[in-house]
Amino acid sequence: WGYSIATYTNNQLDILDYGIVQTKPSKTKDRQNIKDYLRCQHLYSHLLPLVKDIDRIVVELPTGSQASRAMVSYATCIAITACLSHANPNVHIVTPYQVKHIVDSSTASKDDVIDWVKHKHPNLNLPSKTKAEHICDSIVAIYAYLTQEDLLRKL
Repeated sequence: WGYSIATYTNNQLDILDYGIVQTKPSKTKDRQNIKDYLRCQHLYSHLLPLVKDIDRIVVELPTGSQASRAMVSYATCIAITACLSHANPNVHIVTPYQVKHIVDSSTASKDDVIDWVKHKHPNLNLPSKTKAEHICDSIVAIYAYLTQEDLLRKL
């Protein structure tokens, strides 16, 4: 789960912190549903302190998947986001389409998103590509939200 914490002043987004909350593969012989449950607990317990005192939370919610394991991730993301909204009701949702649109392509690849963020924020010291893609998704989600908010103000 990639996250980024930013401020937005004078039409400038400044990234203050970013990172990954990740789980490690379980080596236990527990059933898969128990492993999934423990992963959700881990993610929630590590994300909760990050969102308690944040002004706005922006989350890119997935739109679905055809693979059964990917659907578990889809459900996890939606459930954790819903739970986090009880700790901080200022949760704002953006779609993968909105995020890709910020990068100027409805078919933007992970590399396109990473390159876009690197261009906008060249001083970020991003980790390996696998981790960077999740962090960059969180940053571009903020831009998608800001664009959405700007459009709403113009209506």
